[in-house]
Amino acid sequence: MSIALRRQIACHSDLAAILALVDPCPKGVPRPSFALPSGRTAQATQPLRAFRLKGTRCAECGLQGHHFLEFRTGRQGLSGLALMGFGDRGPTSPTADHIVPRSLGGAGAPGNLRVLCAECNVRKANRCTVATVTRFRLAEVKNRLRASYGALHPSFQEFHRAYLRHFDATVSIDQGYVDDAGLIAYAAAIEHRFGLVCDLASVPGHLFPEGYDRS
Repeated sequence: MSIALRRQIACHSDLAAILALVDPCPKGVPRPSFALPSGRTAQATQPLRAFRLKGTRCAECGLQGHHFLEFRTGRQGLSGLALMGFGDRGPTSPTADHIVPRSLGGAGAPGNLRVLCAECNVRKANRCTVATVTRFRLAEVKNRLRASYGALHPSFQEFHRAYLRHFDATVSIDQGYVDDAGLIAYAAAIEHRFGLVCDLASVPGHLFPEGYDRS
């Protein structure tokens, strides 16, 4: 990553201190903001959440991130953060990589993320080199019910949130994703409690690497 000198603000060598400010699994806010030591704010982008969960070392070559470079964005008071490291060819920027590419059906959740340096990411390109498993996102069931029945009763919304809280504590779930048995169980619970029927065949599957770990 090349960032013009005039946009650079500071270097933060204490990676753990910066990452401690990042919410790795925000609920309801795609990119929550947090305050930096510079007094400016930054957003918990997907790469930052991946660094918080997966570490700052390239999963392929082992290159270690050295510092965060804080830089000005186009928005007033908002900074960006780029993780920088030093490879054989000079400075490089580790980033978040989707193990199963999104274009091939990969999920956008932490269980499908790892950290790669720029060189390893380029070599991998748009390929999937691992065995995969299919998971289904519970929120998409809710969206299809809304499309079929219109606005859903507040009691259903609370049921959905409680269901997610229940599964978020288990190893088999990643930000509301379940396997086919979990999908069937969720649809059956909805039909039993609310009388709503979802066409499960219309719920798309998302790919994760086999044996994935949400953390």
